[in-house]
Amino acid sequence: KVDGISELINFGAGITGFNFANFFARNLDNVLIGKYWGEAQLGLYDRAYKLLLFPLSQITNPLSKVMVPALSRLKDEPDRYRSAYLRVMPLILLVALPGVAFA
Repeated sequence: KVDGISELINFGAGITGFNFANFFARNLDNVLIGKYWGEAQLGLYDRAYKLLLFPLSQITNPLSKVMVPALSRLKDEPDRYRSAYLRVMPLILLVALPGVAFA
């Protein structure tokens, strides 16, 4: 038996569960628009939505590659975890929200 394997599996299951839920939540609108309004409107909606999210994705994708491992190391230290998370979020918003608002 490998020590800590259950902690790794639980952590990975949480991340995987979030990613699945996020995928379905982000794509339900596409299914509904395609079903009720048709493919042309869905295509326009999809391009506009991607343009809107582009500034945010340029920040969050690379940052998540750094923050998930860093925060996972702090899981046993809730105060440091909270502090690190709360320091990064305003920076993300400061950089990303003007781009989203402009789009």
